[in-house]
Amino acid sequence: MPRFGLPDTLTAWSKRAPREPRAPREPRLPRPTRTPRRALSPRARRVLFWVVLSAVAASLYAVEVPTSVELYSVPIEIVFIIVAAHVGALPLAVWRPREASGLAVAAAFILALVSIDGAASAPWPWAVTPLITQSLVLAIVAWRDTWWWALAAWAGSAAASVIAALVLWAKVPFPESLTSIIVFSNIALFTVAAAIVLRLLLRTRVQLAEERETSESERTRRQVADERTRIARELHDVVAHSMSILNVQATSAPYRHPGLAPEVVTEFEQIAAQTRTTLAEMRRLLGVLRADEPAGGVGGSGTGGAAGAAASVGSGPSTGSTAELAPQPGLPQLPALIEQARQAGAEILYQPGTALDQPVDDVVGLSAYRIVQESLSNALRHAPGAPVTVTATRDPQVLELIVVNGPVRGQAARETGQLAGAGFGLRGMHERAGAVGGTVEYGPTPDGGWRVSAVLPARPGGAS
Repeated sequence: MPRFGLPDTLTAWSKRAPREPRAPREPRLPRPTRTPRRALSPRARRVLFWVVLSAVAASLYAVEVPTSVELYSVPIEIVFIIVAAHVGALPLAVWRPREASGLAVAAAFILALVSIDGAASAPWPWAVTPLITQSLVLAIVAWRDTWWWALAAWAGSAAASVIAALVLWAKVPFPESLTSIIVFSNIALFTVAAAIVLRLLLRTRVQLAEERETSESERTRRQVADERTRIARELHDVVAHSMSILNVQATSAPYRHPGLAPEVVTEFEQIAAQTRTTLAEMRRLLGVLRADEPAGGVGGSGTGGAAGAAASVGSGPSTGSTAELAPQPGLPQLPALIEQARQAGAEILYQPGTALDQPVDDVVGLSAYRIVQESLSNALRHAPGAPVTVTATRDPQVLELIVVNGPVRGQAARETGQLAGAGFGLRGMHERAGAVGGTVEYGPTPDGGWRVSAVLPARPGGAS
């Protein structure tokens, strides 16, 4: 008998006929997506509720009347009226829960008194059908009224049955009827408690939905207000600064360059007047943009201003904002900013000290740049021709900026007329400093000038 080794086996396997390719599977049809069920409208829910309640009431009436007549020998002349009053308390409890609870207790008490003849062969004073009817009435009362009134109605129902048992003690001993009273009390108390708990859960759910909607609308309103504040701040810091320098240049040009032709001087005056008009329009626009700014955003310590400023000082790009993706200025750009102000005719002494030797956080650097920029703009607008000193010092924890300008002087100042401001620049400095945990102080100097001092942490939130 020949033996086959591993090589022979592999050779034989390789010479086998190739398998036929499998037929491609038919593509499965996608399962039909289920259409989400639409929630019933409030009107449809009301109609459905009344249909169900009417059906339950009619069923209870149809069962309670013959049961009372056959098992408890209640006179047929009065059974229709008593049972109708008892079952009629169900729909009445929706509109008038307190009146319905009183009607149900009275009808159940009278029904217990007139059904004493069947107490020997059936549960008494609470038959099955009256027990269900009374429990449903108490549940609706608990749903529609206060919890304490529902418990009072439950206690009144139990007390009425106890009184009926005591009144008819001679025919039915009280211990025999006590079982029926205990069963009713437990079942009715459970339905009342369930209705109270469900009502509280539903009320809590509605309140949570309302609070969630209010929070969402408040968040949206806050986002819009923060975005408007950011736009106003950038307009003020960038555009208004450039317009102020342009106004100072146009106003002081005839004094910096004597001997200009009269038509050139007139053109410079027109440019200066136009820039002043543009600045006034921009201030009105800034007032509109900042109209919805949250309270607390001025002092730097308020959370509203700090949060709004933090979103705009370059801590991160916001969705849909391509402007924030551009490089933001910082401490290295301060010399260029000061040189631009010098070209407008300002006499500026810049003392950087060691501030530029060590880098600071980008957010802090942008805040420092905007504070110096606004201080120079105020000096050019309100004290043209006055000398300005810019000092920047740095230690391992704190960056300090001081901008001091002298008093107003020269004929150029009288011609400029000192443009009145709306206070947006000072507010913006407070917000930018407060956003990184710093402070800003400003005020007049003894010689009639103005001094701005800003203390910023080297890193956001590193100091206050």
